[in-house]
Amino acid sequence: MTCFICKKDGHVASKCPENINDTNVLNQKTLDTTETPIFKRPHPPTESSTTTDFMESETTKENNENSDEDTDDKSSQSSLDEAYKPKSGKKLKKKNHNDLALIDWDLVENFTSISGKTYPLSGKQVKEYLTHTYGIKDISEITYNYTEEILALIEMFNDLIPIISHRSVKNRLSRIVGKLKLLSLSVEDYRELFSYFSQKTLILGDFNAHHTAWSYTTDTRGRLLSDTSINHNYVFLNNGHFTRCAKFNDSTICTSPDISFCSADLSLDFDWNITNESLGSDHLIISIKTLDSTQNSPELKRNIKQANWVEYTKHIESSCEGIDYGNDIQSNYDKFIRIIEESANKNIPYIKTSFNPNKFKPKPWWNPDLSKAVAERRLSLKNFRKLRTVENYLIYKEKVVIARKLIRLAKRNSWQRFCDSIDCNMASSEVWRKLRWLKGYRNPVNYLSESTAVSFVTELTPDSVSFQPLNSSIDNSNPLFFSFSELNLILKRVDTSAGLDSITYSMISHLPDNAKKYLLHIFNTIYRTGEIPYQWRRIKLIAIPKRDTEKVNTINESKAQLPIHDLKRLTEDMIDIQFSDYIKIYTDGSKTRDGSSCAFYDTATDFGAKFLIENSCIPIMGVELIAIKEAMHYIESTSYHKIVILTDSKSSLQHLLRSARGGCVGRNEAYLVIKCIYRLIRNGVEVRLQWIPSHVGVRGNEVADSLASKALRNGIPLDITPHYTDYFPKIKNENYLKFKCYFSECSQNRGLWYRSIVDEPPRIPWFASRNLNRKYLTICFRTRTYHIPLNKFNFTMKKRDDPNCKRCEREEDLLHLVLECKINEQPRLDFLNETRCSRGELLFSLHQILSSNFTAEHSGRFVSFIIDSLNRRSDYYKNAH
Repeated sequence: MTCFICKKDGHVASKCPENINDTNVLNQKTLDTTETPIFKRPHPPTESSTTTDFMESETTKENNENSDEDTDDKSSQSSLDEAYKPKSGKKLKKKNHNDLALIDWDLVENFTSISGKTYPLSGKQVKEYLTHTYGIKDISEITYNYTEEILALIEMFNDLIPIISHRSVKNRLSRIVGKLKLLSLSVEDYRELFSYFSQKTLILGDFNAHHTAWSYTTDTRGRLLSDTSINHNYVFLNNGHFTRCAKFNDSTICTSPDISFCSADLSLDFDWNITNESLGSDHLIISIKTLDSTQNSPELKRNIKQANWVEYTKHIESSCEGIDYGNDIQSNYDKFIRIIEESANKNIPYIKTSFNPNKFKPKPWWNPDLSKAVAERRLSLKNFRKLRTVENYLIYKEKVVIARKLIRLAKRNSWQRFCDSIDCNMASSEVWRKLRWLKGYRNPVNYLSESTAVSFVTELTPDSVSFQPLNSSIDNSNPLFFSFSELNLILKRVDTSAGLDSITYSMISHLPDNAKKYLLHIFNTIYRTGEIPYQWRRIKLIAIPKRDTEKVNTINESKAQLPIHDLKRLTEDMIDIQFSDYIKIYTDGSKTRDGSSCAFYDTATDFGAKFLIENSCIPIMGVELIAIKEAMHYIESTSYHKIVILTDSKSSLQHLLRSARGGCVGRNEAYLVIKCIYRLIRNGVEVRLQWIPSHVGVRGNEVADSLASKALRNGIPLDITPHYTDYFPKIKNENYLKFKCYFSECSQNRGLWYRSIVDEPPRIPWFASRNLNRKYLTICFRTRTYHIPLNKFNFTMKKRDDPNCKRCEREEDLLHLVLECKINEQPRLDFLNETRCSRGELLFSLHQILSSNFTAEHSGRFVSFIIDSLNRRSDYYKNAH
C-alpha cells in the first residue's frame, strides 16, 4: 500500500503521520497496490511445487484480509515478498532433473558401444554432463573437465538426438550443440589468419560471421572476427549490402557472410561494391576496384613477321642524311631512338590486342540465346534486390535454372563439334594447340617484389667497392675506338630480346650504314667520356623462380656445399645451373603386366599429358621414345625458344644417337623424333635432350612418373605399329612353351634321371655365358653324365672284360684319369699350380662342372686339361700295344 500524500509505502493517507486537514483526502479509500499475479503453466506435480503453491495461496489470502492494516512488521513484509516472488514473470529454475530419469541410459550406452565410432563420453558420463550443465550459460569449464575434443562431442550429441524420444532432452542437447559450436571456434584461428601479413594484404572469404558493422545482426563469430581484425590493424571493406540471398520457408533471407578485409595501409585504395551478377549461385559477385588513377598501360609488342623492312631501312636512311654528329650523348641518343620509332611506327605494326569490352570475342559455344538468358537472369536479380519478395526470388531462381541448362547444352554441343573436327589427318601440334586454347592455358607471369628486386640489383651493382690498383703498363689515356667492322661482327653474333625501349634485334640489324655509323659514334662517345644516357639506367628484372632449389652463387661454391651422396640435390642443381634459361619438360614411360603407358610434364605451365599404348609388344625403350615424340609434338604447338627434354631412359637417348649417325636401323619413333628436332632447329628453336637418374626425388621426374602410372586408367590411347624386333621376345616365348610341352612328353619315357634334377628346361642355356665351342661343350656334357669311353664304361656296356687301368691296375673312370692316373702325373701338377686348385676342389669340379665357381672361371682351361688327359691315355694305349 502507498500513501498518496507523502508518497511512501507502508500506510494509507488516513493514517499518514503528517498533519492533513483536507477531508476529501482523509476520506479516500485505500487503494490496493498489490501486483496482479501472473500465473505460468503449472509446474510438474512434485511435492516441492505443491507445497509452494499451497503456501503462496495461504499467504496471499492472509495478506488480502489485512490489506487495510498499517503494520511495520518486517516478518509480514518478508512474507509478502516471498508470496509475490514467483509472480515477477521469470521462470523458476527446476531443482530436480526428472526428465533425465525418463531416458533409458542403458540404450544410450549400448548405442555408443556398437556404433563403431570412438566417442569422448560414455552413456553415464553424458547423463552427468547434462545434469551439471543445466541452466549454465558458460559451459566451457565444465566441458573441458570432461573432454577437450569439442568436435567429437558435437558429433556424439548429433548422433544421440535421433535415438532419444523425450522432447525436452532433445531440445537440451540441441542447445548444448549450439554452445559447443561457439566453443569450438577459437580466437587463435582468427589471430593466425590475420598475423600472416601486416601490409598490402587483402583477405576475402565466406566467414559465415555476422556483425552490425557489415550485416544485420551480431553473433559470437562476428564479434570475435571484428575484434581480432581491429587488433591486427585490418579494415573491412563491406558497405552494408547483402552478399547472399536464399529462401527459407515462405520468406527470403539476405545476409552478408562474405567479408573483405584489407590492411590499414590499403583502406583508402579500394572501392567495394556488389555486382548485379551471381552466375547462378546464392552468393553475389563482389567487385573490388582500385582508386589509383595512375594505371599501367598495357605493353605493346610489334609484329615482326609483318614488318616492311625495305621501307623501314629507306626511311631511316633518309632521316640520317646530314645528321649532326654532336658531342651531347643524351641528345644524340634521343635523336637516334626517335628516328627508329618513327620508321617502326610506319612500317612495323603492333600486335593487335583488343582492350575494348565491346570487341571482346566470346567462346565458340556462346550464342545470342545465352546472352538473352543471362540478361534475363541479371534483370530478375536486379528486381529482387529492389523489392525482396518471395515472388521476385522465385522468378530469379527460375531464370537461373534456365540459363544454367542453356549454357550446359551449348558447351556439350560445342565439345561434340570439337571432337568431330579432330581426325587422323590433323597434325598433333594443331591438336595440342586447340587443347591448350580450350583449357585456357597461359604462360605463367612471375612477379618480383620490390624488396627482392632492390636486393638483387644491390648485389649486382653495390653502392661502393674496394679499390684494387692495377699493375699494368698499358696507357689508356688515348684508347682505340670501335670500328665499323667490329660493330657489324657483333650484330651478327648477337640475337637478344627487346629492352625497355622496345627496339628488337631485327630493328637494329636492318639499319642502313649511315644509321649504324651514327650508332657507332654514340658508342665511341660513351666509351671516351664515360657518360651514359638515362635510358640505360633503367633496369627491368624478370623473375624466373626455381622450384625446390637452394640459392647457388657460383658453380664452385655449389660443388663445395653439395654432398656427393645426395644424388637428388646434385641432379637438381645440375639442371638449374646448366639449363637455367631453358623450359624444362620431363618424360617417362611405364610398362607393367597391365599395359604400357607414357607421359610428359611441362614445368613452365604445370601441364602434363598421359598416353595409353594399346600394343603390348612395344618394349620399355620404345615407350620412352614415344613419350619423347609426343613431347616434341607438344613443343611445336608452343612458342618456346629454348627447351630441354629430361628423361631417365639412357637407352632411348643412345638409340636416338645411333639412329642419327646411321650406325643401325632405328625404330620408327626415333626417326620421328629426329625429324621433329630438325623442324624445330629450322624454326630457330633450340632443343636439347638430357638424361637424369631415375627415382632420386627430382620433382619433375616424379610428376612425370606419376602421370605415366595414371595413364593406364585414363590416358589418351595411341595405336603404335611395333618394330619387327618387338616380336622377337613373343616368338621366343611361344617357342619355349612348345619346347616345354615337348620336353614334358618326352621325359615320361626317356631321360628320367635328367628330369628328376631338372623340372623344366631353362630359358637361357647354362653355357651361354661361357666362351666354349661345340667340342668343348660335348666334353662338358659327357663329363657331367660320366658318358666317356674309358675302361669302366666299356666294361659296364659289356664291351670289355677288364675295367682296370693298364698303367695303375685300378678301375679306370674319369676320376681316376684326372686325379690318380700316373699317365697324367706331371700335367696334373702343372694344372693345379697354374690354377691354384687343390685335389678336393678338382674332384668337386668334376661332379659340378656346370655350376661350380671354379669351372665357371677356368672352364676353357679345365676342359682342355680333360681333353689332354684323354689324348695322353690314348697315346699310352697305342704305344703299349
